[in-house]
Amino acid sequence: MTRFRFVANRMDGGVVNGFVEAQSVDEAAAAVSRRELFPTAVKRVDQATEPWWKRPSARQRAVMMQGLSAMVESAVPLERALEVVSSTLPEPLRGCLGRVAGKVREGSSLARAMKDEPAAFSPVAVGLVQAGERGAGLPFALTLAAREADREAEILGRTRSALAYPLVLSAVGMISIGIMLAVVIPRFADLLGDTPSVAPLATRALLVLSAIPASHAAAGLATAALALALMVRTVLHDPERWHDRLLRLPVIGSIRHSLATARACRSLGVLLEAGVPAATAVSLAADAVGDRAVAVRMESVRSSVVEGVAFSTALASSRALTPLAVQLAAIGEGSGHLAPLLVRAAELEENNTERLIGVFVAVLEPALILIFGALVAFVAAGILQGLYSVRPV
Repeated sequence: MTRFRFVANRMDGGVVNGFVEAQSVDEAAAAVSRRELFPTAVKRVDQATEPWWKRPSARQRAVMMQGLSAMVESAVPLERALEVVSSTLPEPLRGCLGRVAGKVREGSSLARAMKDEPAAFSPVAVGLVQAGERGAGLPFALTLAAREADREAEILGRTRSALAYPLVLSAVGMISIGIMLAVVIPRFADLLGDTPSVAPLATRALLVLSAIPASHAAAGLATAALALALMVRTVLHDPERWHDRLLRLPVIGSIRHSLATARACRSLGVLLEAGVPAATAVSLAADAVGDRAVAVRMESVRSSVVEGVAFSTALASSRALTPLAVQLAAIGEGSGHLAPLLVRAAELEENNTERLIGVFVAVLEPALILIFGALVAFVAAGILQGLYSVRPV
């Protein structure tokens, strides 16, 4: 059973929000109607609709896949393995795996049941399990899926660790500057009394800057809210365009492209090694890259491969992957070792991503220190010059 979120009207005109378990959207709407409600919206609860703070982390998904792989490798029946692993997981993974177990008991394949739970299982994991059920072996497929989930969690963890200090530094610096402008400097202006007109230039500039938030707070907040709303609207309604713009940025674009290439190459490598057809592997890899612009390019690669174009030629013409990955794919295709070289390309791109992030952080940290240091020095200079200007003779 799949969980659906619904919005419905009562007979008295009130609005009801809730959840219902069903096999499809139509069945969910029918279940809501049987409660003497009139459904106006019924959506499946998955990774796209759940709030970000309720989504399972990459590490939790990796632990789930590792447990499931270990149980199946130990010859534990699949239904029993799903139940045991589900009992050890936190929500919402427990509910996701419980629904998967229920569908397997009803006769569904594991891959089909996993596909209905995108919040818990990546497209690559679904593709690997599907290949395992078709002949590669389910224990082998689950082992590969667990390995990939663990590697993804490790990469995300290292990336977040590298960016943690600059983010904290930026937040602390902005809060400090805000406190000085909103609290310290207005009190300093009261101390000056009627003398600001004869105060030094730095002091007068500081007082003007401190007056801006107070006098234009409403306009500033409205402008910021409008800009944020436009950005969110662009991200939600046209993510491909937003991601394409991010790819064009000097450093951030290189990091995103390299990371998406690493995900695509590793997904393609493990899927092709497991026996998944090339077109299907490209489609699953497109869902796993985490960048809509690159995913659209990967879909064009799939269309070209279906039409008979060579895999490396399709990659080169689409600009989906970095030039290094395309060259390694061409060498692998020509030598008959495409899957291993794609995995190798993923390793190189992961190393390149870490290097780029390291360079970005190495430049960002001193830049932030200099910027906030200069602002603090400007504030201190303005205050000190102001105090000296009103010093009694």
